Amino acid sequence: MNARVELEELMDAGRVERLRQKGALVLDVDDTLLARVRADGGAGEETFAESAAAAGLPELLRRGFRVCLITGHGWRQLEARLVAPVIENLRESGKAACVERLRVYANRGATKIVCDGARREVDEVYGERYQLRAEDVPALSRLLESLWAEFEVDVKARGRWYEAAFPRFDFSTLPARVSEREGAVLVLRPVPSRIHAAADDAAATTNPRAELYARGLELLQRARLSDRYELAESGRSSIEITRRGVSKEAAMRDAMAELSASSGACEGDVEEASVYVGDEFFAGGNDYVIPQLFPRALCLSVAGGHEAEAAAGVVSLARMTGAAGTAATERFLAHILRLSARV
Repeated sequence: MNARVELEELMDAGRVERLRQKGALVLDVDDTLLARVRADGGAGEETFAESAAAAGLPELLRRGFRVCLITGHGWRQLEARLVAPVIENLRESGKAACVERLRVYANRGATKIVCDGARREVDEVYGERYQLRAEDVPALSRLLESLWAEFEVDVKARGRWYEAAFPRFDFSTLPARVSEREGAVLVLRPVPSRIHAAADDAAATTNPRAELYARGLELLQRARLSDRYELAESGRSSIEITRRGVSKEAAMRDAMAELSASSGACEGDVEEASVYVGDEFFAGGNDYVIPQLFPRALCLSVAGGHEAEAAAGVVSLARMTGAAGTAATERFLAHILRLSARV
């Protein structure tokens, strides 16, 4: 069947209208809405001004769609790159009130942003459950630093082997560093993972990040911090510590419950009408849990090439649109906007 025909059948006018009336369009950010590498070759990551995919967000909000962003990004970076320009676009068009349809969860779901007209503030009540405790941060930082110190010995001893086994990892970025993000996340990065391995190499079965993660779990338990904190393999090259319960799952559940309360629809109906678009549905990716825990939602992957591996129940938007990454998202959002104009 023609891929374009498949997309028309998957998201027909009826489904688009159900999405608008009852559901939410939930979007990952990096390499889904904004590319990590600018297409024009400029320095840094894409922003709203450079992204054809992100350009569709204001019009979706104006047409009555609820848009939810769930990302590992820190809030202040996300605000500058994406959220503030979207709100400014709405304000300039005289539709500033439409920002109330925008939901934002940053820091892997630890930080919730309330958007209301010109105001955008961190929801402190939500955040109380998910912020790091300041008195625990030094011990948690030392834990991550000790993980890297153990691994660094092996990297230095077998440097050539690692570079050959993981050609998609930039070893010039080492040593890895520990950083704290907005009181919500401690991050160790970069760390090579299976996604960086040569697919035809025996080392593809080796996953250094997964091994460090397993060791980190032991250290967290030994430090008697595992009742309050958890580790996660995040994205392609990070290990993160957050308060227990922080994840895209927590953000998704909060969004579904809030939409259910505001619309009067049951949470199951909201989930069934919703669409989730991301690029990391592979094991260890930060979108991996969504199709497993929210099976009624339509999950679409924009990943292509080496990262196209996805969890069961995920539809390849890259195949249907003939593009990958932000280009696939752009075509999908344009499809929704075309159909929403007819109903």
